[in-house]
Amino acid sequence: MAMDSAPSGVARFLTIADAAQLFSVGVDEIHDLIDSAELPALRLGQAWRIDRAELDAFVERRYEEQRRIALLHGSDIPGIADFAS
Repeated sequence: MAMDSAPSGVARFLTIADAAQLFSVGVDEIHDLIDSAELPALRLGQAWRIDRAELDAFVERRYEEQRRIALLHGSDIPGIADFAS
């Protein structure tokens, strides 16, 4: 049974550079997220790998955090769930 459950064409494990490119940020920002434990990652030798499912979960947590902040401040910014319907 294959361990890769990612959609075809997308690797299950991403490098820090891959994650930085997906978010259009520098690799230092991804390193900071890993160092702060906000973004779980595996260290294999000298290289870090980020499970695509963990990256997706991180994004969902950030959307939820921003949605709650927007609600707290009375903003009309929609959450990700609003776009899913």
